[in-house]
Amino acid sequence: MVSIIVPAYNAERWLPAAVRSVLAQTEQDWELVLVDDGSTDATPGLCDGYAASDPRIRVEHTPNAGVSAARNRGLKLCRGQWILFLDADDVLHPDMLRIMLDAAMRHKADMISCATFQFHTPQQESEWLDTPIRTPVKERILTSGDAILEAYYQTSDLNVSVWAKLYSRSVWQGQSFYNGRYEDLEIACRLMESADRIVCVDAPLYGYRQNPDSYMHRFTLQRLDVLKVTEQLEAWGETRSPEILRAMRDRRMSANFNIFMLSELAARRGDITRRQTRDIQAGCYSRIRRLRRNSIFNSKSRLKNRIGAFLSLFGPRILRFFAPLV
Repeated sequence: MVSIIVPAYNAERWLPAAVRSVLAQTEQDWELVLVDDGSTDATPGLCDGYAASDPRIRVEHTPNAGVSAARNRGLKLCRGQWILFLDADDVLHPDMLRIMLDAAMRHKADMISCATFQFHTPQQESEWLDTPIRTPVKERILTSGDAILEAYYQTSDLNVSVWAKLYSRSVWQGQSFYNGRYEDLEIACRLMESADRIVCVDAPLYGYRQNPDSYMHRFTLQRLDVLKVTEQLEAWGETRSPEILRAMRDRRMSANFNIFMLSELAARRGDITRRQTRDIQAGCYSRIRRLRRNSIFNSKSRLKNRIGAFLSLFGPRILRFFAPLV
């Protein structure tokens, strides 16, 4: 059985589509765990209605504590041999569970990742859900080490998000989300390390809604949390292989570069003060200077990182100049 965990906070607008996509699965051996994270809109009532309509659907109402706490609660409640996370504003292709379970069984894999379909409109969503997936689909088999390098170098469809992945329950033994932002980035390397075999399915089975109101589409000072998380990743990499350490340093350089640029754009819009921007950029540039050599001369680093690291050689002023173009 697959346990599908959905954290939901004020998700009345999108949750019905997410639940419909689960009900439409061609593989029906699943349970749906809805974790209402202290919602103040109609989400609690929707969850209760779904639970009353299908015995495979369970709901847990909790005080608002954030997506990490809601996912951790779902992990404690779920009973399946396999675990899948679905964000409340996303959807699953009807064939997702069937295709990913088939890949897991054939390859005796602990983690299966699929490609995503990004959509903006209801029409795009509907057309994708109604389009059959061509089989057989292409598959790649990775070791845990190779998967970590791909995900943290950001050089393939395999990313650090916990959604769009099917996990053996054993992968989550002793694991939980930390209470903070960028929780996927923080935990992905440990999950991949726990998987003996990872299969990447080259088919768009997870529908990602491009929501302009989502946290990742806005710049706030809370986004500085990524700097702390990538610092922790570098420390984790230091206890692993030299190859993994280089990947974590590249990801940390990338995070500091992105925050430097985003803070410049936010200052120009008036979202933060110039004094705040100077403080942010001074810290970011100091770390970029220390890390840039690791990216400039790293053939595995993506071109964007290498260019950004190279531009930083000319000082912070040139980075501010190019901020609108990034």
